[in-house]
Amino acid sequence: MSQSQQELRSLVEQLEALKSYIGELQARLQVVLNELEEVRLSRNTLTQLRDARDGSILVALDRRGHALVYAQIVDKEHVVIALGGDLYAKVPIERAIQVLTEREREIARIAGDIESEIKKVTNLYNEISKKLQQALTQKGNQRQSQQ
Repeated sequence: MSQSQQELRSLVEQLEALKSYIGELQARLQVVLNELEEVRLSRNTLTQLRDARDGSILVALDRRGHALVYAQIVDKEHVVIALGGDLYAKVPIERAIQVLTEREREIARIAGDIESEIKKVTNLYNEISKKLQQALTQKGNQRQSQQ
């Protein structure tokens, strides 16, 4: 195998690796964005609960809202929040909103970092793709001149 063929193969392998990495980053970003949406939904719901005049709310029995029930909130001043893993804590609603706001900022920062990495890797992919195209064009020109 000639040196130019090895270089072409190397460029193709780099492109394949970068494409795979971009796919992984995009999947990771989607998971993070889904988590961000869930945290926002929780924070918004708690804010609405805090500001509600009475303690009655409409509660979805599933994530898509196929079925809902009316519920009476017994304690509007406290909620149970997830701390991580299987740990939960009963905290004042204001503290829960603060925790979720902080979580939202952190998750948004993580999403931004992933988006930046995707952009950086995509730019690298485009650079290598351009090099590969130039090398293939040059190789095609060499073949034509030899004939």
